[in-house]
Parts: sequence; structure tokens; C-alpha cells
Amino acid sequence: MYILYFTSVVTGIIFGIGAVGLGIIYRYLKFPDFTTIVSLSIGSAVMAVVSVSPTSILLAILLSILAGGFLEVNEILAGIITSVGALSIIYLITNNQAIVPSSDTVKIIFNKLLSSKFSYWNIVIIGFIGLLISFLVSRIFNTKYGLYILGMLGTRNYLNHRHRNKEKATLIILLMGNSIIGFAGSILTIQNGNFNISGTPDFLVTALSGYVLASFLINILSGEKSFHHFQKENKPSGKIHFKVIHLLQKTLNKNDEEPNKIFCFFIFIIIGTVIVNLIFQHIDSNYSDDNRVSYLYKAGIFILIISIGKLEKIIANK
Repeated sequence: MYILYFTSVVTGIIFGIGAVGLGIIYRYLKFPDFTTIVSLSIGSAVMAVVSVSPTSILLAILLSILAGGFLEVNEILAGIITSVGALSIIYLITNNQAIVPSSDTVKIIFNKLLSSKFSYWNIVIIGFIGLLISFLVSRIFNTKYGLYILGMLGTRNYLNHRHRNKEKATLIILLMGNSIIGFAGSILTIQNGNFNISGTPDFLVTALSGYVLASFLINILSGEKSFHHFQKENKPSGKIHFKVIHLLQKTLNKNDEEPNKIFCFFIFIIIGTVIVNLIFQHIDSNYSDDNRVSYLYKAGIFILIISIGKLEKIIANK
């Protein structure tokens, strides 16, 4: 029971890392680029296949990241073509097999780090990777290329960067987002010990739900009247958890995007994805005999989370 729980948490964090990449694309391009699922599957397949050969594991991860970063299509309607093409590539490099077993090389190097026997250590390692990626990406927004991305939101960077650098910003966003998703796919392959193409659709639903849940929590925390019942005259309480809430509210309540606010948003995405994945795994364990019921419950929760996110935005805009 505990092993299943910790495995679900680890998988949720890995999905959360991918959701950070998904969130970058959705937040700044503002269109549902469903081709992002290609990054996870291609990254996973490349990682699994290359690890079977004597090639270095680090090279396999690098190839996975590059594959996730460059195999994307801008137009939404091209998603069908891209997905079919990705499936063809996957079946080609796996010799028409849906499952690619891991090699002893992967097990020897990563067994002590990413094994169900060391569940607590799993969470620490994967959690640290998620924090590191969120931090590094958030720092990019302090650079010239980060200003290109922020210009996509129509903030004060709009006139200076959007019109002159829209194409550059779009390319940077797609490369950054899809690379992170491809990296998550490679880590997921290591953690599972094999690549199973049938499991990739769960990522998109889980990551989307985590992203919406994170946006919902961020909007609540950044509101002017958020947690007013926890504070007296807008002063932080002496208790440590109230101070944390006050610090979060102060950080998230700023008008313009800044690295600290973006970093918090990424962390909320990972947390939200972990929560959603735990719920989905609980459903799978209770309805393992009937996949149809399991899918119906998952679909219902997905629709509920999306509806809550939409409703909160409607209320906030009034």
C-alpha cells in the first residue's frame, strides 16, 4: 500500500515536471498545443531504446530532451498529423513493439536512486529535480529571451518585444516547453524500467488538470482579499504557516510577471499534478477490474477541475 502511494507521488512529480513545460506553452502562447504529448512519448522511446545499447545514459537523456524540443508543430490542427507521425517513429525505433524493456545499464546506475525499494529517497531526488528545473527556467525570465516570452502576455513588455520578436518568442517557448516534457518522459522511463506507449495519454489529462488546479490556487492566493480571516489589518501572524501564506500572497499579488512569481507558479503546477495523479491512481486501484468505470471517473474529475478553474476566472473578472 505504502509502496503504491510513494510510487504514485514520484510519478506525479515526474508528470508535474512535464506539466511545467506544458504550462509554459499554455500560459504564454494561449492555445492548446496538444502536440506536447509527442514530446513525452518520443523522449521516453529514445531513452528506452538508447539505454538498451551500450551508449551512455546521459547521452540518452540528452537525445530525449532534444527530441522533445524539436519535434513540435505550431498549428493546433497539425496535432493529428504530428501524433500519427510520432507513433510511426516510435514503432519504427522499437521494432513495432509497444513496450521496450530497460537494460541492465539503466538498472545498475539508477536502481538506488529510482527504485520502489527507496521510496522516500525517490521523492527527495525527483522533488529536487523539479525544484531545480522550476528555478532555472524562472531565472530565464530575467534574460533578454525571457523578455521576449513575457511580451506574449501583453504586459509592459508587449510593445518592446512582442511585435519585433513574436516569432523568436514562439520558438523559444515551444523549445523550452517541449524540452522539459521530453526530459520528463526520459525520467519516467527510468523510473518505470520500461517504456509503454499505452500509458502516455494519462500524462496530458493529469498535467492539464494539475495546471488548471495550480492556476486556480494562484488566483486565490494572489487576490486582494485572500486569507484576510487569517490576518489582522493585513499583518502576518506570528505562526510560521501564516507567515508563509503572507509571503506567498505578497509574491503572487504583483502585477507584472517576475522570476519569483513564475517560480511559485511552477511549484504549484507540480503540487497540483501530484494531487491529481494521487486521485487518479486511487481510482485505478479501486476500479482495476473495469477500465470503463475508471475512465468515466477520471473524465468526471477532469471536467470538474476544468469547470472550477473556469468558474473562478469568471468570478474574478466580475
